Amino acid sequence: MHVYNIKLKIRRLRSGAIALMFLGAYGVAALAPFVPAQTAFAGTTDHSNIQNQDVSPQTSDVHKSYVCKYVGTPGVNERLQTGQNPIWVDNHSLLGTDGITYVGESFSDAQGKSVVIVANTVKLDPEPGIDQCPAPQGPVKDATASFTLVPATCTADGSVTFAETFATLTSGGQTTPGTHTATFTATTGHVFADGSNTLPLSYTVPSQLSPSSEACEIAIPRDATASFTLTPATCTADGSVTFSNAHATLTSGGQTSPGLHSATFTATAGHLFADGTNTLTLSYTVPSMLDGDSVDCVIPPDTSHQPITFCHATGSESNPYVGITTDVHAFYISGHIDHSGDIYPAGSFTKDGQDFSWKAQGDQSLLQYPDCVKPTPKDATASFTLVPATCTADGSVTFAET
Repeated sequence: MHVYNIKLKIRRLRSGAIALMFLGAYGVAALAPFVPAQTAFAGTTDHSNIQNQDVSPQTSDVHKSYVCKYVGTPGVNERLQTGQNPIWVDNHSLLGTDGITYVGESFSDAQGKSVVIVANTVKLDPEPGIDQCPAPQGPVKDATASFTLVPATCTADGSVTFAETFATLTSGGQTTPGTHTATFTATTGHVFADGSNTLPLSYTVPSQLSPSSEACEIAIPRDATASFTLTPATCTADGSVTFSNAHATLTSGGQTSPGLHSATFTATAGHLFADGTNTLTLSYTVPSMLDGDSVDCVIPPDTSHQPITFCHATGSESNPYVGITTDVHAFYISGHIDHSGDIYPAGSFTKDGQDFSWKAQGDQSLLQYPDCVKPTPKDATASFTLVPATCTADGSVTFAET
């Protein structure tokens, strides 16, 4: 490290900060806020705050400073520039105008970053060395990658899951049983704890346990199930049957035609039914179509031709509705019950043995008027009264209106 024949004078700024003035053979060389060494170059100084600090008038006469030059991207591959570094530069090249700089200020241009290490100074002899430059900002050591193994069971292989931050799986990572390697690569601006940008992880996914193993003979789950659901017959069709099963397969029977049948289910490997067996037989009867003469098959009368009057919304401001009278079946199948703006009364009808109904919608009081438009009442009046003229005055008129 270079040693300079410089005296220090401590000065308290109006902001309350402590500043150091370097006093030597050249007069006042620099005025800079005093910052502890480990934080003096942590980041870019807020220039607006700097301009408000108290600056000794002598420093305005020196507009050159020593800066350390950096190339590359901060946090990625930033490094000190080779060649002469630090360099003594005119403040104008840093600020874009004449003025003073401060130790620790950072400036960026097309060539990279510059950090002030001696501010507002004449050329020093000896000049500062590169060992006085703040360390470049390298990648953050916060990339991580790990894996979690799920043990194998009597019915399934084990599995593996990966977790990573600021990293990506770039090769390997198989999830089948066996020994594998997963390689993770840190994302730009990050590295792993050891400073590298790749991390290989070796792991072994366990295979399914043998059914003959002691653990499986004791712990085979009794979670196999099988059941059926019957759909009743109608006047036009036979009934039907559907099956539902879990951890089991239909292995015999299971007919769906009308009549008495049975269905046998076998539990899949590694499972048993609730009673501890691996087979379950179910008996069921599929019903035949109902007799056409039965009470349930008598078709009720058709009422789909009843009239209905409703108002269809047009979307027009001058003619918002159109009154329509049609039969209830036509009204229903035309989809008017799905038109949010239509006005219609509640209704119902029966057709082909099926009942249909709907609730009223809109202002029902408007249905009494043509096109659902309430007429303007004819109750406005206007009249006048004349007062006769006299020998001394003209007549007059007064008006009355409602």
